[in-house]
Amino acid sequence: MRVGRHIVAAFVALGALSTAPMSMAGPPAAPTSAPAKAAANKAEAAKEFKAGVAAFKKKQFIEAAEHFEKAYALAPHPSALWNAADAREKAGELAPAANMYARYLETSSEGDKDRYEAKQRINNLTLVLGRIELFGPDATDIKVDRVTKVEGTNVVYVDPGDHVVTAKCESKFLSKNVNVAAGAKVIVRLVPQSEAPPPAASQGSAAPGDDKPPAAKKKGIGPGIVYVGAGLTAVLGGISIWSGLDTRSKRSEFDTTPTGQVYDEGVAAQQRTNILLGATAVVGVATVLVGVFAVRWRDPKEPQVSLAPGGASFSMRF
Repeated sequence: MRVGRHIVAAFVALGALSTAPMSMAGPPAAPTSAPAKAAANKAEAAKEFKAGVAAFKKKQFIEAAEHFEKAYALAPHPSALWNAADAREKAGELAPAANMYARYLETSSEGDKDRYEAKQRINNLTLVLGRIELFGPDATDIKVDRVTKVEGTNVVYVDPGDHVVTAKCESKFLSKNVNVAAGAKVIVRLVPQSEAPPPAASQGSAAPGDDKPPAAKKKGIGPGIVYVGAGLTAVLGGISIWSGLDTRSKRSEFDTTPTGQVYDEGVAAQQRTNILLGATAVVGVATVLVGVFAVRWRDPKEPQVSLAPGGASFSMRF
């Protein structure tokens, strides 16, 4: 937590108003103008920020984060976001922390010295969190797990597991269940499903386009076999590496103690390693060939899988 510069900056922006002398003529009148209301909000934000600092020093991180967030809601200031994110992270609430670091980067100036550290923290959190990237220029009221998406951002950090994305688009309510793994990104396109095809024309009346043959369905097997093959290849590869290390160990043992038994064990280990290497190569090549020539990929109605610098990602649409 930036107990120095961040707190000073926040109090410079918020605290001056809270120390203004009170009138002794009676209770203060309710703010009636926009400037008066803004001044009252800043004074209240300064109190919340100060309470957040006190709770943070006592290591009451969740309470501190709540105070900082209230301060930001009353009088937005990047320092409140930074301290709220820092407190959430220290409390173990990693997804809210990552989202607040992202908001801090959106609201802070380019010259802020803590922007680099905020980016580093987000990069570190990305390794253990999932990301939901939302696309939908016409979508409104977008929520992830009933939490409204922050305006100006299209990436939401979430804990690994199942989540629900909802939105409104073209007067339609959209809802989708998504599963996100740690380090992965899911792209959700907020587009309504195409309208259902019209019912078939009754006998004796021809509908336009009836003379066209129905579109042929794409042939091929699902991509699951490729995932199984890739997993089996990885397992065989791991066993092959272990066998190779064991063979090298037996060779070293034979060099030290050249006995017939050690020699026989080394030869057996070498043969086992060769078999494992061959099996790994066969399964790997077969998996690639099946994936290229037999699997049906990128069906528009199915999730689209791709590789991203931060890990695996796939996209889906409503």
